[in-house]
Amino acid sequence: MIEWLQGVLKHSPEILLFLSLAIGFWIGQFQFGKFQFGGVAGSLLVAVVLSLIGVPVDNGVKAILFALFIYAVGFESGPQFF
Repeated sequence: MIEWLQGVLKHSPEILLFLSLAIGFWIGQFQFGKFQFGGVAGSLLVAVVLSLIGVPVDNGVKAILFALFIYAVGFESGPQFF
């Protein structure tokens, strides 16, 4: 089962991206006492765990996603910064 999943994800690594988002938002909805991760933290934690599978991602995709992350951080904190 794990070998099959690794094979599918190595063939189409974008599935891993959307899988981590879906599972992360699902986990982010759960409350642990008074603590709740939220969608963003849940997605980041799931992405870290899923990265242990070892699926190679193209460097161009990494650069684009990193640029989107930097843009999102700047967009969110920009009005408060100035």
